[in-house]
Amino acid sequence: MGRKYHEHLLSVLAQADHPVSLYLHARELTTEIIQQWQLGYAPDNWRFLTSPLIDKAAFVPAVAAGVCVEDGAKKRDFFHQRLMIPLVDQYRRVTGFTGRSLDGRDPKYLNTRETPIFKKSEQLFGLDHALRAIVRSKSIVLTEGNFDVISLHRFGVDNALGKGGTALSDAQIVLLKRLGDVVTLIYDVDENGAGQQALLRDCEALLKAGLRVQVFLLPDTIESEGKTSKSDADNWSRWLMSQADLPPKFNLTKHIAKEAQEGLLWLATQWTQHDDLSAQVEGETKSVGLLACVSDEVWRKKYAKKLATVFDCEAKGLLQQAERIRKQTTAAAPAESEDDDEFVAGAVWYKKRDQSMLVRSGKGGMATVADNFHLFIKYVTEDEDENLTWILEIRPREGDPIYIEVPHEDFCSASRLKKIITGKQYSLKISDGELSELQSFLFSQTRFARAIKIIRYGYHVPSGVFFFANQAVNGKMLTPDEFGMVETVKDDKPMVLSMPVQKKHKAHRFTLTDTTISVNAFFDLYAQAHGYENALIPFCWNLMALFRDVALHHKNFSPILFLKGGAGTGKSSMIRVLTSAYGKKQEGVNLKSKNTEAALVKLMSQGSNVPIWFDEFHNDLTCEGLFQAAYDNDGYHRSRDNTSSETDAIEIHSALALTSNYLPENPIFFSRCVFVPITSQDKTDAQRQAFYRLEELQEAGLGCLTVELLQYRQLIESQYAASYDLLHKHLQAEFKTDKMPERFYANMAQVMAVAFTLASAKKIAITESESTLDILRELVSLGATNIRRQYRIMSEKTALSEFFEIVQQLYDQYQIHEEIHFAFKATGQAMMIRLWFPQLYTLYAQTYRRIYQKAPADKDTLQSEIAAFEDMTDWDAMKKQFRMRNDGESRSDAATLPRPGCCEMDYSKLADKYGLSLEHRKVKN
Repeated sequence: MGRKYHEHLLSVLAQADHPVSLYLHARELTTEIIQQWQLGYAPDNWRFLTSPLIDKAAFVPAVAAGVCVEDGAKKRDFFHQRLMIPLVDQYRRVTGFTGRSLDGRDPKYLNTRETPIFKKSEQLFGLDHALRAIVRSKSIVLTEGNFDVISLHRFGVDNALGKGGTALSDAQIVLLKRLGDVVTLIYDVDENGAGQQALLRDCEALLKAGLRVQVFLLPDTIESEGKTSKSDADNWSRWLMSQADLPPKFNLTKHIAKEAQEGLLWLATQWTQHDDLSAQVEGETKSVGLLACVSDEVWRKKYAKKLATVFDCEAKGLLQQAERIRKQTTAAAPAESEDDDEFVAGAVWYKKRDQSMLVRSGKGGMATVADNFHLFIKYVTEDEDENLTWILEIRPREGDPIYIEVPHEDFCSASRLKKIITGKQYSLKISDGELSELQSFLFSQTRFARAIKIIRYGYHVPSGVFFFANQAVNGKMLTPDEFGMVETVKDDKPMVLSMPVQKKHKAHRFTLTDTTISVNAFFDLYAQAHGYENALIPFCWNLMALFRDVALHHKNFSPILFLKGGAGTGKSSMIRVLTSAYGKKQEGVNLKSKNTEAALVKLMSQGSNVPIWFDEFHNDLTCEGLFQAAYDNDGYHRSRDNTSSETDAIEIHSALALTSNYLPENPIFFSRCVFVPITSQDKTDAQRQAFYRLEELQEAGLGCLTVELLQYRQLIESQYAASYDLLHKHLQAEFKTDKMPERFYANMAQVMAVAFTLASAKKIAITESESTLDILRELVSLGATNIRRQYRIMSEKTALSEFFEIVQQLYDQYQIHEEIHFAFKATGQAMMIRLWFPQLYTLYAQTYRRIYQKAPADKDTLQSEIAAFEDMTDWDAMKKQFRMRNDGESRSDAATLPRPGCCEMDYSKLADKYGLSLEHRKVKN
């Protein structure tokens, strides 16, 4: 019902001249505030709720809830043509509504009639919003009306509550006393003085309850833009915060605390400001009675000194009078009253005097299970696997509360729970039977909130929140409270979420730091350091990884990024810096280590919409099928035990990046990859500077990039399908005459769709082009070039390609050298390379056997393929003798030696076809 009112209000806000729009505008209530407080509108229709509720057979419960009325045969709504303010309790349940008249009808404010769940005298408006701040500060700002509370929260007074415009009830006072220690009153200044009379009454009542009270006095009237208006917390806070001369860092909460008066002293002054002597004496007597209610001796002495000045007497005498009153009160009270205890419920007794807990024991009678603390449940959390966790509060006799997170199995075991609490240096003396009694009491007699337990970092689809280790993001920053909880709203549904808890090194990786750099500035550095053509596809893939769930929703596959290159080419650096966009950098998982499939699956399931990087891919890998499953978005299933027919399923939520010196041999697996070959290059000074800057940034953490990009999620969700389809269509058109597998351009469209969406909407700048059509052409051109290269490598893998792949590795590993095993010679416009084939073949064959555990291609096969590559008839037409530098293994002392069996090949063709790069090599450490 609250949602229906809220949705209707949002629908009529487009009508600027609508009465509710005009009213909200006058009160400066923005759409954001309306959504935050879930304000609604009951239209000029007496059956707005009634008709649909009758259709759903839910009219009778609606009558019981107080939103509908049945008068004989007439059935209608209770609220009509009113702004609807939902009344929510501390457990985030809507218990009733206040309807504000918009057409001058009385009553101005109409409340839901009393129901089993709505009792106006027990309500404190805004408690669901203020509870966290009150728990932290143990202080409350109490005002009268609902809009007073909304305005104060708007300007940062997060602990503001409203009493509902009526006299403060005993139930409200009890609730205030449980919540905090200090209450600051901000009441209306009315022409008839009703607000100030209420201030006197409530101040006295709260002081008698033992609370410390402060009074903040509003000005008599508010003058704004030549108009005089009523002085209340709403008008005053909006007027004050609009003043141009406010200090830059003005804090309204601190201002109120600074200007507020001590309630006891203010009240004593009000009571004694009379010419009549008897009235003065009565005021002093009442003031001393309030002084006796102050339980803290230090505060009692401070108040006595101040009152002595007001009454023109000695503080010592006031203290003696207060002490007599305290003794009389104590003597009149029972020695030990159940009314003094926090809870008494049959089998459980929480004694407030000594903060002990007694529980009915199986041996008969009550057993003291804790002698200096009370135990409460603050939250119960449940994760996606239906595992429960309990957030418990230890409320000690002295000191601040302590909060602990306890797994469900430990909460159900007396021995385990005792160990956990002992770790906090408190003793719980309880048996399993006594623990069951305590749990029954806590479940039935106390209130606690439910929360969703988040078990992985990254994006949580049901709530729309992205979780770092120390912060959460849903369009704005959500800072966890002392319980590790954050609050959000998804589809008008409030949600409480428990932050993921992992081991320290995992949490460290996902920690959001205060580094600041824009996505555009980062990409400029990234492209400068690694080259634009090398950088664009990995960067686009990382954007897809961040919005992986959106990509999977449209096309249920997640392309694997595969970077292939020798040592020193920078492939690892290219991936590592991208992983730092999710907090701090991730080191690659070495696939040459003895990893089990179960361990790898856990790694891939620890983050959602985040990349995970595997290094040292090789073709003997036993878990290649697991990577294929990640591409196909298939989960991992395993039997729970040998006796059960049930299985546990672990879903993979990460996008995979692989780096390697080798090309994948399995064409089925290779077709699931987006392949980017990285070759050695001689970096310019500018490139090196960009590279070093990236190194610095990744050490500092680059979560700021993810925070910036998350604000565009709604855009990506709405435009992703169109972007993918457009890219797919144009990539497919590039291969009209080629028999290209559809998967290749589907993969590329999936990788580029997020980048195209953001670039064409001018949210990021990663292309030289600016118009949407030109951006599309640029991305398609680079994507098509990449696809052709990958398909050619996959379909044309020969003995010669494997030979040069290993030659590249030997060069990167400093096992072959220029001028000894090969040499360059410029011939016209072409660059030729001379190869000492017999020696290179020997090294190739040794390496091939070691890697693949099988015989390599024979010399004749390779020589025939070399001749065919150079369009020569046979090897005899190719072979030559060249002089090469002495390698030191010959008996000759000559600087160079003739090497028979050599050949000369077109180096440019080899570089283009096989990615051969023997010109520059990283300096050996």
